[in-house]
Amino acid sequence: MRTVSASEAKQGLAKAIEAAAREPILIQRQKRDVAVILFLDEIADLPLHMQVKLLRAIQEKHIRAVGSQQEIPIDTRIISATHKDLAQLVESGDFSQDLFYRINVIELPLPPLRERIEDIPLLAQHLLTRLSRQVGNKKLKIHTRRFQKTQGV
Repeated sequence: MRTVSASEAKQGLAKAIEAAAREPILIQRQKRDVAVILFLDEIADLPLHMQVKLLRAIQEKHIRAVGSQQEIPIDTRIISATHKDLAQLVESGDFSQDLFYRINVIELPLPPLRERIEDIPLLAQHLLTRLSRQVGNKKLKIHTRRFQKTQGV
């Protein structure tokens, strides 16, 4: 397994989005709408030209594969995340106002983990349990006193 930097990950995501825009892969069942749930991480970093394409697909509820003459109806749900203030980016012209109002239906502000230190033991135990289940080991437990030392308790 190779560790990648944040900039490499963003570049990879941008390449994947552009590739998907060129050659979308869809599953269509008996001429019904294609149900699509998109999770868009760091939506604030989406280039403006891609924001326009995304907004068009959301508004028209149809997409067209590159080279195709036929549009495919889609039923889309979008979950997006960012650490940036989208309203401020809209004001500065760095994010599409129309797309902002389309995706900003329900906002769930979540403080960063550094502000929720008490959540770290729960998250660590959850991840450890999940990983041990995947490799077939017995359920492992993290001792809370280890975390108390890191939290200064």
